[in-house]
Amino acid sequence: MSVGLGLFAGAILAGVGSAALVRLLFRYRSRPGATWLAVVFAGQAVFCVATAVGMLGPDRGVRIAIEAVAWVGIAGLAVPFLTFALAYSGRGALVRRRAYRLLWLFPATIVSLAVVTPATGALWRGFRTVPTGAFVTVRYDLTPVGEAVWLAGIGIIAAGTVVLLDTARRYELYRTEITAIVASTVPPVVPALLWSFGVGDLPYLNLLAVAFAAHVAVDAYAIHVTDMFEVDPTARRLTEAATLDHLDSPVVLVDDAGRIVRVNPAAATAFDVDPSATLKRGVDDVVGTDIDPNRDDQTVSVHAGDGRRTFAVSPTAVRDGTGGVVGYSVVFQDITAQRTRQQRLAVLNRVLRHNIRNDLNVVLGNVQLAREAAAGDDETAHDGGDSDGNGSDEDWSGRADLAAAERRAADLLSVAEDARVVDELVGGTDDPVPVSVADALADAVAEAEAERSVTVSVESNCPAAAVDPEALRTVVARTVSALVDRLDGRIAVAAGAAGPDAVAVAFRGDGSVPAHEIDALTNGRETPLEHADDLDLWVARWGADAIGASLSFAPDGGSRTVADGGPAAANGGADGAWGDGGSGGSGGSGDGGGDGGVVDADGAPDAVLSLPRASGGDGDAGVGPDDSAGVAGDGRHVGPRIRRTRKR
Repeated sequence: MSVGLGLFAGAILAGVGSAALVRLLFRYRSRPGATWLAVVFAGQAVFCVATAVGMLGPDRGVRIAIEAVAWVGIAGLAVPFLTFALAYSGRGALVRRRAYRLLWLFPATIVSLAVVTPATGALWRGFRTVPTGAFVTVRYDLTPVGEAVWLAGIGIIAAGTVVLLDTARRYELYRTEITAIVASTVPPVVPALLWSFGVGDLPYLNLLAVAFAAHVAVDAYAIHVTDMFEVDPTARRLTEAATLDHLDSPVVLVDDAGRIVRVNPAAATAFDVDPSATLKRGVDDVVGTDIDPNRDDQTVSVHAGDGRRTFAVSPTAVRDGTGGVVGYSVVFQDITAQRTRQQRLAVLNRVLRHNIRNDLNVVLGNVQLAREAAAGDDETAHDGGDSDGNGSDEDWSGRADLAAAERRAADLLSVAEDARVVDELVGGTDDPVPVSVADALADAVAEAEAERSVTVSVESNCPAAAVDPEALRTVVARTVSALVDRLDGRIAVAAGAAGPDAVAVAFRGDGSVPAHEIDALTNGRETPLEHADDLDLWVARWGADAIGASLSFAPDGGSRTVADGGPAAANGGADGAWGDGGSGGSGGSGDGGGDGGVVDADGAPDAVLSLPRASGGDGDAGVGPDDSAGVAGDGRHVGPRIRRTRKR
């Protein structure tokens, strides 16, 4: 068989095969990349058929026009192949970018140049026909523009090949079909380069059309035999990306130097950052604390969007093919609820053991004393008492012992009530709603059933708080109860605005809360030396966390934040209340002065509760600055009774 016949047969075979693959791909047109691969084969079919027709020996003018058509077919190869590679490998988002769309100017330019080349010589010059056996081939020299276009097309195809190779390296499941597609690019690229640089004995013979026959055969294997479009890597890649993006846990990807290369949406929310602004920043800088990528037993506490959160940090090294570390995947697992439960169980366990042991000992002791008293009274009556053998009920010596036992038994019942209140607070509160601070304070003070007078004053322009009203009343009532047990004198409660985002409630008495109790609250655990004397402070702290508030105490004159639960604290809401205060009168009945100065001029508060401010109006109906509400120990009772464990 002559060389010419071989070239002709190869071109026809490649053209028909390419057209057949276009039809085959039509059934997969909904699969990622299938349509673009069909465009590639359509371009091949045009090029191969035009080459074969041109070899039949038409006159010069027609042959030049046919060569221009062949170049139009070439225009459909490079960019569509790269687009196929990106879409098939799960990188379809790149194809839809505006910058990528500019790449389509390349095939449009080739088509335009091919159309005008017969008249202008834009792509080639020196066009002439050369007899090759019974057929005719052509010979011409590419112009610099033609050379640039030809090599650029090869470069674009090479870029698509690199994309496919990377996908094959990442995903073993798709390695066979991708390897076949990559291998199919070799037969046409080699003669294209040889023809471009004039290498070989017959440089004018463009073997590209014949090489496409081998290309089509390998692609047919990949498409039909390996079912490359039945299961494609797009699902795997996009699922992995979606998994990272939809994880509830914050995930930060860093390089080997600790610079951030990606954060998922959960991390952006947790650390209150713009994802694009974190790139190339140190992870320590974004998180706000040091992270050791080689330790897996770390915990960090950060101010997240909904309050202070505790995260367990789990770094995992990312290694390359040689085993070298190229970066780390750092997962932050929110353990705030777990820590709170552990803390609650530890505290309740200590209180329950302490109260049950001590109170039951007292109950048993008093019952024993009452029994002994009853036995003694019976003996006295038998020896010479009442003729009926009965002593006077009013004079019975065991009455006081039974009364003491009854009080202790009531204290034990109050422990169960405390556990119920804690469970309701920590278990979940209602969605925040605008709450009148004045009304909430008045109800809470009455609810506390304090043993001495508690005064309430609220600034006339005090804004509403955005909290669960029942939980707020519990927090304030427990704070008041704790201060009544620990401080002397009258307790004054004052409230007012504290900056643009918070409402501050300040508590004041004579003295201060013992430092060892605040140490226990701050550390989140109790020890034999550092523990609260009852559950009031713990309930106040847990409740403040639950409603997104901050709670601070001033043991021994220094401010200590024990609950840092929300944006009120994050925005410095409580700080204003710890200032010099305003010009309010004694006993907490003044207006509290300026913004955040909700304590009278006699001194700093003993405790401050900073609440998230409700959006909307500034006013808050209720107790005004000149209408201080004095609620005595026997004041009215509002809402469910809050029993309290007795101070030890």
